Amino acid sequence: METVLKLEPKEFSILKLAEELAELQEVLLKVLTKPKGALEDLRLERLIEELGDVKFRTMVVSEKLGITKKVNERVLDKTIETAEACRKRY
Repeated sequence: METVLKLEPKEFSILKLAEELAELQEVLLKVLTKPKGALEDLRLERLIEELGDVKFRTMVVSEKLGITKKVNERVLDKTIETAEACRKRY
């Protein structure tokens, strides 16, 4: 990631994150709307790929914008909020 942070322009990093998010959206929609069967393993592999790409690009953008600490704090807050919601719901 060090090379990407050093050489890639910030605006391009943001565009790549948006692109990866769109690809993840496409995969999620297909997982939910297409019948299960022979393509299930392929879709799972694609889902893993796109989730990894989004995670990587999110990390890059967070670093480039200097907001990694705040993003990590938000993740912790969201973890707590979601756990509380799950306890109430389930």
